[in-house]
Amino acid sequence: TFHSGVLEVLDGETVVARQDVSDLKRKRGFRLKNPKRRFELSCEVPAGRRMLTFLFQVKDGDLLRHRSVKDLAEGGTLPVIVDIGTLGRDIDVRFP
Repeated sequence: TFHSGVLEVLDGETVVARQDVSDLKRKRGFRLKNPKRRFELSCEVPAGRRMLTFLFQVKDGDLLRHRSVKDLAEGGTLPVIVDIGTLGRDIDVRFP
């Protein structure tokens, strides 16, 4: 079962993206060893070396955290793919 909550991306202490993921439905049938739910986000960040923190606050109180350093030649929109595990409650981040 996927645990709903709020996904936030911070650049330092500034929130650059936020997505409520509480409207997702449970899927029946096929089971994976550690299924993940994928979210695609766009973050507005300035140029330079950025320390991005990805936080997923689960509604039952758990907090998942992932930090990533990204060098950006130009400021603007940074696409991000976030995979949140449904069983182990882990979080993976990729920049396409």
